[in-house]
Amino acid sequence: MKRPVRIRWTPRSRLRLAAILRTILEEDGPVVEVEWARRFLAAPNVLANNPSLGRIVPEIGLEDIREIGVLPYRMIYRASPTICHILSIRHSRRRVRSVRGL
Repeated sequence: MKRPVRIRWTPRSRLRLAAILRTILEEDGPVVEVEWARRFLAAPNVLANNPSLGRIVPEIGLEDIREIGVLPYRMIYRASPTICHILSIRHSRRRVRSVRGL
């Protein structure tokens, strides 16, 4: 049986997650913020057994840069056979200009 892929959050992705949750807390309150936190933290778990599950980020077009939806957000990650780095969380209306801009 294949070993699960490790999931790692980059410092930038942690900062973006914190900023999003802070905004949700301010706008919708703590109950909604906790629910969103659960959704964001659970989403990458599906990648542990299938890191290529997400779609290739269309603006970038690289096989290893993928995304999964936590609607209306995009969780962007770099997939490899042993580890998935969560690179960023962006609102789906925001385009990605480059890998550096994640």
